[in-house]
This record gives sequence, structure tokens and C-alpha cells, in this order.
Amino acid sequence: MQYIQNKYKKLLFIGDSITYAGHFIAFTEAHFKILYPNLETEFINLGLPSETASGLSEIDHARGQFPRPSIHDRLSKTLSSLKPDLVISCYGMNDGIFLSFDEERFKKFKQGIQGICSTARQYHAQLMHITPPAYFHEQNREYESVVELHANWLLEKSAKDDWMVLDIFHPLKTRQKQSKFSNINASLYGDGIHPNLLGHKLIAGELLGFLDNSIQPDKFPSSFLFESHQHGLQIVKYLQKRQRYLRNAWLSKIGHSRPNLDKGMPIEKAYQKSQSIDKKVSLLLK
Repeated sequence: MQYIQNKYKKLLFIGDSITYAGHFIAFTEAHFKILYPNLETEFINLGLPSETASGLSEIDHARGQFPRPSIHDRLSKTLSSLKPDLVISCYGMNDGIFLSFDEERFKKFKQGIQGICSTARQYHAQLMHITPPAYFHEQNREYESVVELHANWLLEKSAKDDWMVLDIFHPLKTRQKQSKFSNINASLYGDGIHPNLLGHKLIAGELLGFLDNSIQPDKFPSSFLFESHQHGLQIVKYLQKRQRYLRNAWLSKIGHSRPNLDKGMPIEKAYQKSQSIDKKVSLLLK
């Protein structure tokens, strides 16, 4: 079954700065747009930098300027406003607040994820979890195992409780380790936390295979249709631009506690600009 064609009309992405960057979302949407030109599924990115599911924060986060935001402060309003068919949630990178393992912090992460599940059920939205990507940092090797615990717990919930979980942790970890022994240009990270464009392509490949089981994720990131399409890269740029308009507009309307973000335009204006971009994309697809 091709879920993207037949099941989901509105996809809402929530998560931290990795989701907020949104490259993997634009790559995924561009591939589907080219594969299915009449696709009506809406992709909405409402990731928020620094955010956690656990509700935890370092005492000196951002040099003491502000604590980490929590998804639970905005999730109900987000779901009631957008009414998505599918919520795609990616947390776990920030939730151990970059410290060595602590049972209480791990418990807070699990409670936070279960809280997302409960709120999604309340608003009749299906929920899909993406594991956090792998963490690599020479000065904080202990935290690698913390992020891996978060990823593995989600995968255990998939096996035991039939949660919908997409694993990106292990594919990125394997690929990153391979790159260290081959070509430095094949690295998936710049800072050990945030995947670079190649890393986002790998995430998108896994997501494509999950949303449409006619697609084989192991063919990516070298086989994206937008890379062979005459106007593929322009389509990606348009979709990224539209994504930013809607992301900033919805975040401003719904509200959040993260300072220093671009203020969004009114929702009506953002959708007008979005429709204009959709027309340009349609012309390029023809």
C-alpha cells in the first residue's frame, strides 16, 4: 500500500532543531511531488530548536538566557489548530541534556514520549516516532550511549507495543562510522549533533521507504528523483521556502517559549504565498 497516496493528507512534523532545519522534509516532499504530480498531501514542519519531550533543561542552557522549551507546552494547541492525519515526532537528542546517563532523566524522556502519544490520541491523530539520529562528539563520548538508549527504547516500544517507529539512529551511526575510515567528505555531521545535508538525505531516504512501501530506502540518498529531474533542485528550493513561511507563521500563531526566532507573517498571508509557490512547482513538474 502506498500510504502517502491513499492514507495521509496532512503530515505534521514536530521535533527539535534537526526537524526545524527541515531539509529531510523538503527532500521527502520533492521526491513524492515528482513521483506523484497530483499528490495533495500537505507537509508542515513545526520543529523548534532546543526543544525536548522530557521537559528537562540544563541550568546554564544557552548561557543561562532561557531554558529548553518543552513540546508539551504547545502540542495540544498545535494539534487542535492543524488537525493532522499523521504526526511525525523526532525527539531524544536533547532529552538527556548532554549529560551522562541518569535513570531519572531517562524516566522523564519516556514519560514525555508517552505524553505525546496520549495527546495525539486525544486529537485523533496517528503518531509516528523517528528515533534521534546518532550523536558524535569527541569531548562527550558518554552521551553517545544516552542517545542510543533513547533510540533503542523507542524501537523496543515498536516491537512490544506496536508503536510506529522509524529508525534513523542506526543507519546514520553505521554510515558515519564508515565515513571515518573512507572519505571525510562522506561525513554526515558538522558538529556531532546536527546532520548535514547528506545526513538529511539519508533520513529522507528512510522516511520515503516508510511512507511508501514501493520505495526501497537503501537506494538513497543517491537515487532521489529531484536530483535527476530537470528542475529538481529548484523544486526543493521552492518547497523549503514554502516550508519556512508556514513554519514561522504557525509557530508565531500557536506560540512557544523559544526566543530569537524569526517572527512569522499572519497565517492567511503565509498560505497565500504558499499557494503561489505551489503553482510555480506545478509548472516545473509539467
